[in-house]
Amino acid sequence: MPGARRKTIHLSMAADSISPRSCAARRSLPCSPSAARSKIAGNDYHDLSRTPRHSYVAFYLWLKSQIADAVIHMGAHGTLEWLPGKSVALSDECWPEALTGELPVIYPFIVNDPGEAAQAKRRIGAVTIGHLPPPLADSTLPENLIRLEQLLDEYSTADGLDPARRGRLVAAIRDEARAAEVEHDLGLSASATPAEAIPRIDRFVCDLKESQFGDGLHVFGRGACGAEERCALIDALSGRRVAPGPAGSPFRGRGDVLPTGRNLFAVDPRAVPTRAAHAQGIRLAEELLRRHLQDHGDWPRGIVSRSLGFGDHANGGRGVCDGLASRRH
Repeated sequence: MPGARRKTIHLSMAADSISPRSCAARRSLPCSPSAARSKIAGNDYHDLSRTPRHSYVAFYLWLKSQIADAVIHMGAHGTLEWLPGKSVALSDECWPEALTGELPVIYPFIVNDPGEAAQAKRRIGAVTIGHLPPPLADSTLPENLIRLEQLLDEYSTADGLDPARRGRLVAAIRDEARAAEVEHDLGLSASATPAEAIPRIDRFVCDLKESQFGDGLHVFGRGACGAEERCALIDALSGRRVAPGPAGSPFRGRGDVLPTGRNLFAVDPRAVPTRAAHAQGIRLAEELLRRHLQDHGDWPRGIVSRSLGFGDHANGGRGVCDGLASRRH
């Protein structure tokens, strides 16, 4: 590896997070060059016809030349498991196998991404140690939508009791939604009727107010499951067995993925759909039908349901239950 490319940072780890014996081992944190060649790097990463850059290849060959005992890949997902070659049973002519060979790969992986964790296990033989996703924080309405929310609350109170006031509120709601570009975001034209516009605007504001978002990043080895994550990493480096565990989103009813710090598997077909996914799928189907009835005044005559493996892995098969429940109704 050229000296300019090899930027190595020596790690210092807390005494309570690693055993004294392993502290004697040589540790380094090299930054891998990008596998992509151009400004369209995002497209390169998943294109199995594109070979990696020379500097990327040199980096992994340098790792092998250092007689490393193991590689810990931090951050999901990386690029090594997406390099050209066969999907399963890789040969020496497949890029992931050619670059790592027999080098053990230990891969701390976010627990709610089972589909891509499976790719890492299948193509580079990684031990994928699940870690928690970032904590969720409740969303709040932007200031420019607070007035709109107040008008919608007034409208719900006046509806059916004061027709004249209700008419004035409809105009005020439409003006406020137009000024905040909510109508533009919803694709509502100026000719849309109040029966169409008001429920959609109200639903948009409610959904935004009740939504949640990831607050920052999870620090591996800290937090509620930090002890389990650290122990799993030490066990993997020591050549000991890391107990298997399911992958999925703990925020979507998958409490079985806790505690983290286990060797992830994507799906147990005997456990899909889960009871929680079944109950949530029914609720979503009922909400879908209710909204259609509210927006169009009639039940839907046909429903197209799309179930993605990635999503069903994460939520325990909720998409399948949603589709089946919709058909039942």
